[in-house]
Amino acid sequence: MFLIDCYPDYREACMKIWYYDGRSFLKKERFSPWFYVRAVEKEREHALHLYVEDLPSVSYTRREVKSISFTKKAPVVKIVLNQYTVQELAAEIDRLGGYELYELFNVDISFPQRYFFERDLFPMMNLEEDSPFAVEYDIPPLKELFFDVTVQTKGIHSFSDPLTGIVLRDTEGSFELDGTEESILTDFVKTVRILDPDIIYSHGGDEFAIPYLLHLGQIHRVPLELGREPGWFGKEGTSYFSYGRIVYKPPQYLLKGRIHIDTKSSFHYREGGLDGLIELSRMSRIPVQRLSRLSPGTAISSMQLYEAYRRKVLIPWRKQTPEQFKTALQLVKADRGGHIFEPRVGIYPHVGEVDFSSLYPNIINEFNISPETVLCTCCPDSGRKVPVLGYNICEKRRGFIPDVVKPLIVKKALYKGNPHVKGRRTLLKWVLVTCFGYLGYRNARFGRIECHESVTAYAREILLTSMHTAEELGFEVLHGIVDSLWVKKEAPRKDFEELCTAISDKIGIPLELEGMYSWIVFLPSQAGIGSLTSYYGVIDGELKARGIELRRSDQPPLLKHMQEEMLSTLAQAESVPHFFRYLPDALEVVNTYVGGVLQGDVHLEDLVISIGISRHLEEYRVTNLSVAALKKLKKEGVERHPGQTVRYIIRDWKARKATNRVSIPELMEDTEYDKERYAELLLRAGHHILSPFTSERKLREYCNNVNQLTLREYL
Repeated sequence: MFLIDCYPDYREACMKIWYYDGRSFLKKERFSPWFYVRAVEKEREHALHLYVEDLPSVSYTRREVKSISFTKKAPVVKIVLNQYTVQELAAEIDRLGGYELYELFNVDISFPQRYFFERDLFPMMNLEEDSPFAVEYDIPPLKELFFDVTVQTKGIHSFSDPLTGIVLRDTEGSFELDGTEESILTDFVKTVRILDPDIIYSHGGDEFAIPYLLHLGQIHRVPLELGREPGWFGKEGTSYFSYGRIVYKPPQYLLKGRIHIDTKSSFHYREGGLDGLIELSRMSRIPVQRLSRLSPGTAISSMQLYEAYRRKVLIPWRKQTPEQFKTALQLVKADRGGHIFEPRVGIYPHVGEVDFSSLYPNIINEFNISPETVLCTCCPDSGRKVPVLGYNICEKRRGFIPDVVKPLIVKKALYKGNPHVKGRRTLLKWVLVTCFGYLGYRNARFGRIECHESVTAYAREILLTSMHTAEELGFEVLHGIVDSLWVKKEAPRKDFEELCTAISDKIGIPLELEGMYSWIVFLPSQAGIGSLTSYYGVIDGELKARGIELRRSDQPPLLKHMQEEMLSTLAQAESVPHFFRYLPDALEVVNTYVGGVLQGDVHLEDLVISIGISRHLEEYRVTNLSVAALKKLKKEGVERHPGQTVRYIIRDWKARKATNRVSIPELMEDTEYDKERYAELLLRAGHHILSPFTSERKLREYCNNVNQLTLREYL
């Protein structure tokens, strides 16, 4: 029997747990939530008792001594509730005196997580025998149903568009419900009830399909009940800042008794599929349906909360660890990222790319990096010091962050090379990437900037040691960035593998040979020096490219098609001399595309530019093309939120009126586009690929005067 899902019933103040044993069924369980309050002053504790003891939502209070951090115990008041109003009561207590008088703990843990933590359970668990750390485990054969709505629209979907049908698909095949809007809705609800799926998939369901159908349901008085229980768990859409960009999270529509996964908005599903999503749900103890709408950072945060809970350490409502004071010199030493070795622009043969496997997580695990171990007070003379920074690391106890990270590292390594669990490995990789960032994240409960600084300090030392070792063994280091090296030597593959073994043995973290390049081209940056992340080459017979327009989501398909064709042409070269023979052919690809766009021989969809916006329309001060597109959309009654994408075609780059500069492809306004501007974009993208070998001026001259000089005269 499997535990499938869990969610609270706020009215009955109980948890509802769905199980699967050949079929899905529901059980209710009484579960009393609680949280803790520490009064900074003893007399305030008495005032707290007087305030809460007569509240109808409070069952009882009890004074206990608990670990309020990994190094400190203190008396606290445990408040046990008979209603699911933890955050409401905590906010009331907080307003009584704020953080100066009261510290609150175990407040903002979701009810499913509370239940799983307390009972030591997890989603998709086999109740007979299972562990979240298991590598081989059974997954229940859940029944799946996909649906999509079809509407009669002029371009951009809106609630006023008539519903023309709902397409359904399961393992037996697909079929469409049609008729009047009312009959389609009624048949949809009936079909879901008859087919009785455990998982319902939609594409864009949270952003449009579900709210659209709910809207029509209200008009036609047809309740849209798609769960096994009536009602929905909902949440409004939000925009937030993550890793240097604005991300938009659409509204959430969660079913009761079934799992709804929006395949369009779910990062976890896109990256890892259902198998990867279940893997991460088991390890994070967050139900699959909820986790599908969350970030890898939330997953690693939940794992940290559980480890603290397991160690009987209270979880602070707000971050408590301030950054220690540093002098200007200390800040210069500490406030740095990973080491970077700038590449030399050009083409190189016999190059191997070597990468440390999960370098930052391995540093956390191997060197015991954790908030309570870095700069601990019990080991000021520790023999383990952070390179350059000199921070002491505890030698008496293992940190809780390494214990969170280690199972992820182990499972990811065990999954390597198994194509059947690729989704699991992919999501574990993303969580491991995120775990480092959360060490320095200002709002992370267990974040501490000194831990973040320690990891990057170790990483710099490791990369430098690796570079010196490679040079001692006769390799030429062409490029290095954070956890990867590109090394050159006219030697068999075995020599590169032996290099990896030598460095791994010296450092204690596995270094792996990613592959061997027949040739690799390092491209220049706009400043003319070697770009840190822009290159292309043939590695183990496969083309690999990074940092060019082909890899960017904000470039029109036309540019990507051209670069794909250019690289496919160059990839035929087996060596550097052969590469130069194919350069004229790559140059001719640029000329063909530029000529095609100037003659109007392109598909409009290939000209569409998709740009993520970072703010609301009224917050922009400069009217660029994205803003012009936003203005046109607003006239059509369509609003875009920060983090969402706006799509447009450049209609007239130099038009005085902003809205005349672009056209919206969904509106099918006209077939006009700015030929000169797109030709310019193609020339720049073409030159980006060929920049180490020819100038942009020569490329432009060739495309404008193709009959005057030969191809080779332009190289």
